[in-house]
Amino acid sequence: MDMTNATAPFAAMMMGMALGFASMMHAPPVAQAPTVLSTATVANSSNSGGLLNMSFDIDYPEMEVFFQELMECHPQHRGLDGIAANLVAKDFLCIDEIAGMSESWFKGPPCSLSEGNANFVSKAVKKAVN
Repeated sequence: MDMTNATAPFAAMMMGMALGFASMMHAPPVAQAPTVLSTATVANSSNSGGLLNMSFDIDYPEMEVFFQELMECHPQHRGLDGIAANLVAKDFLCIDEIAGMSESWFKGPPCSLSEGNANFVSKAVKKAVN
């Protein structure tokens, strides 16, 4: 008995099973980059490329712009001069970064506002962000 002819049907069956299993297999999942939400611009002029040279849209006003407009529209709230510079010095760049702060936070450093101005600024920032 010739074994070559006897094993041919078995080999064909095994090959068919292998092809069937291959068609049932799925490709591994592909990792997707996470969604990045940002309100500040990230840039580094000394870096010509890479992650440090990307920028994002700014959704909220910068500190200087917001407080300048606030003082112009509400001149009765004296004592707001310098607050934007103090906040920027502490790396608070856009108003959404301080929107969740309490009135007592605005009374302490870096803002050091009076109780009335702390109340006013807290409400104005929350209103501007919402």
